Amino acid sequence: MEESVPEFRGFVEKSSAGILHEFENDSKKQKARMSEFLSKQTQLLNTVHSELLRFGAIESLQLEDMMSIMKTCQTRLLTIKERMRKASTKVAKLKARSLKIQEIKQKEALNRELRREALLMLEQEMVVSQ
Repeated sequence: MEESVPEFRGFVEKSSAGILHEFENDSKKQKARMSEFLSKQTQLLNTVHSELLRFGAIESLQLEDMMSIMKTCQTRLLTIKERMRKASTKVAKLKARSLKIQEIKQKEALNRELRREALLMLEQEMVVSQ
């Protein structure tokens, strides 16, 4: 039994070395990924920091002016929106009124034509009866 132990040791050592080699490769890959992640994170933090500094450099008066301009523009937009709504309502009412007037004029024209035809027929009857 002691004779098989040295053979078994060699196998165990080679197997352990192979497994250790595989884990080392994975470990190196993970270390490289982690290093890349950390560098990108550092770059992102630097960018965010520089943007914060840039926005911090804007004076509060400039911000107040911008807010005032925005409020003025918003008020103008609301006024325009209200005017457009009123104009749309007015156009709809005028369109309906126009249709009613058109119908009335068509009825009047039809009635005139009917009266004219009736007068012509009456005249023809009078001429025929004389």
